[in-house]
Amino acid sequence: MIDNTVLDHILGHNDKLPTLPGIALKILEAVQKERPDLKEIGEILATDPPLSAEVLRLINSSLYALPRKVTSVFHAVNMLGLNTVKNLALSFALIKQTRSTEDEQFDYPLFWKSSLTAAVSARLIAQEVAPKVSEDAFFIGLLHDMGMLTLARCMPDQYSLIVGETARDACPRQDAESQILGFDHMAVGQYLLGSWGLPPHFCRPVSCHHDPRKLESTDAEALKMSRILHLATLYMELFLGGRQNPNLGLIDHFAGQYGFKERLDVDDVGTRILDQTRQIFPFFELTLKNEADYLEIVDRARAEFCLLYTSPSPRDLVGNRGCRLVGEKGGGGGGGGGGGGG
Repeated sequence: MIDNTVLDHILGHNDKLPTLPGIALKILEAVQKERPDLKEIGEILATDPPLSAEVLRLINSSLYALPRKVTSVFHAVNMLGLNTVKNLALSFALIKQTRSTEDEQFDYPLFWKSSLTAAVSARLIAQEVAPKVSEDAFFIGLLHDMGMLTLARCMPDQYSLIVGETARDACPRQDAESQILGFDHMAVGQYLLGSWGLPPHFCRPVSCHHDPRKLESTDAEALKMSRILHLATLYMELFLGGRQNPNLGLIDHFAGQYGFKERLDVDDVGTRILDQTRQIFPFFELTLKNEADYLEIVDRARAEFCLLYTSPSPRDLVGNRGCRLVGEKGGGGGGGGGGGGG
């Protein structure tokens, strides 16, 4: 993997490098103290009433299914815990900051749809295989492709070449990035999150979300999060990835490889991802392009998944795309299309 000093030389002084909003920096600073002060964090959020209102509106939705209405940030922290409220606040603040832009070459709505789909997917997967980190999984899923947004902002000409290469050769986005730049959006994402002061257990999984085998760490928790993020990326590509969509068989294959299969019903998770993205998108002012298309994807994926177990061919287990990736040395996942998806 490319050294951070090289990326710092390339990107560090670029004034278009994405930054965290001021309130997000204050929240991170507060939660990273040895003994976080819940009152202080509540007071920070209270300085931005619209942000607090958005967080409370989502917390009170059917997504969290709380037994009674939460009426304040302090109440939310007591009900759901600091981590949940912190991650939701950071998510709203970050998306709000990058929602409006003069850049017409990058599809920001598609990018955030992809990122939110990955976030929801990561949270649902983690709830089954690592419940204690499910809220962190949501935030890491949201941030996993920030390297792509960074490249589009800081290196727009090169990024256009990458998009063209991906479209022309139908190759994974990260492969085109490596060929043209010498590094990919995963390395850039890890660099960016580190520059924001996020802890290593957030940054490391982002660095290898298409292939957890490339994780440069022996930390078992980082490896598990990397695997969760990889599966979340595959689910995101299933719904939004265009021509190279994986199928449920590929997801099921990796779930088994990662030791998750007994706890993870990949068909059920796919259905719940659709249901929860349908609920969460409006809170971030995003809409499903065509809900019928997503329902058709789920139905088609389910039908293909059922056929896998009646087919005598091992190749059919993961589909043509999956077999190529599994068979290739160093393959572990694929790239998406459009403004997001990777």
